[in-house]
Amino acid sequence: MDIRHLLTQVVTVAPYVAANDFGEPGYGPQRQVQARVEKVLGIAQEGATGSEARASAVLVVAERIGPQDRVWLPGSNVADPRQAQVPGPDGVTEGIPLAGTGAAFYEIRLV
Repeated sequence: MDIRHLLTQVVTVAPYVAANDFGEPGYGPQRQVQARVEKVLGIAQEGATGSEARASAVLVVAERIGPQDRVWLPGSNVADPRQAQVPGPDGVTEGIPLAGTGAAFYEIRLV
């Protein structure tokens, strides 16, 4: 089963590349990623284990978003890095399998 038809929103992602000599993070070029965005008020339950963590939004995507990547939600100004969010601690659940399909998706919890 392909879930891409359920991913009706677009988020913008700037992948983390490396820290500079001053320890400041560096990011690569922005890219757009199809997603399902669910706004959360406070606590989100992690899909694979059921543990709870603080989050402002939960994303479901079909491609990897790294734990240090910057993410702009729909409607955010992608030219403003202050509007970007990052996954929280343990905020990336990778490769959640779709039963009987051989496909997988990723769940991202943003703080």
